[in-house]
Amino acid sequence: MLKRISTIKIIKIFYSSISIVIECIRNLASEKKAQTIIEYLIISALVGIFCLVTMKELGSVLERRVEEIKKQVARNLDLK
Repeated sequence: MLKRISTIKIIKIFYSSISIVIECIRNLASEKKAQTIIEYLIISALVGIFCLVTMKELGSVLERRVEEIKKQVARNLDLK
């Protein structure tokens, strides 16, 4: 069975890994070309966060639906 991870824990993991990226961004910030890279990194980070949260929610919905189907099948088969 898959281990459940809370949204807060996902955000903490993301924050700890993004701090390294932020340090690199600070070093590149003085260059004009780096500005474009920084914009892409920010957009990518936001898309990544959105995907993590969406997949977590989707997993919860799918888990509930599978449990409902399992209960219905057990009731219809009258398993004892």
